[in-house]
Amino acid sequence: MNSSKAQVSLEYLLIALAIISVLSILIYQITNLYNKNIQAIDNLELKNTSKNIQDTLDLFNLQPKGIMEISINPQQNWYLETTKSNLLKIKNKNKEYSINSNNNLFLKTKQITKPGQIVIEKKDNRIIISYYLE
Repeated sequence: MNSSKAQVSLEYLLIALAIISVLSILIYQITNLYNKNIQAIDNLELKNTSKNIQDTLDLFNLQPKGIMEISINPQQNWYLETTKSNLLKIKNKNKEYSINSNNNLFLKTKQITKPGQIVIEKKDNRIIISYYLE
């Protein structure tokens, strides 16, 4: 009689282990899918932001001075850098976009971590790019 109780206990233990294994595989797959979606959303937001910055810089080529704000919502860290005085690169860990300007660019921000505003200001034939939290 003790062996049948032990066998039932062992069967329950094996069933519990099987359920835990299936749940751990499901959790892994769901987490992986979530991370891929976050990356895709962030890449799209980065692309749209780079297009908005390029459009603003093109507009500022025609104006002696001006100021413009662009709302952003990064899901991951973004990085800004100027490789030449008139070339801006904006990137995350997956994508990179280059933005050209006819004016010298000056960055007040090198990293963007949270939703906020990119402020682009033209004065004295140079473009100043800043970032402010919402």
